[in-house]
Amino acid sequence: MLADTVLAAVNEALRSAQQLVEAKLGGAMGGMQGLGLPGL
Repeated sequence: MLADTVLAAVNEALRSAQQLVEAKLGGAMGGMQGLGLPGL
């Protein structure tokens, strides 16, 4: 149960960080989606 809570929190933090990156860089990262890099 604790592991599920931690995993959910980490996933939410990653989503928030990704949204912040997209907001700061705009469409500049759009072309990198297809490179197979996790998290980009």
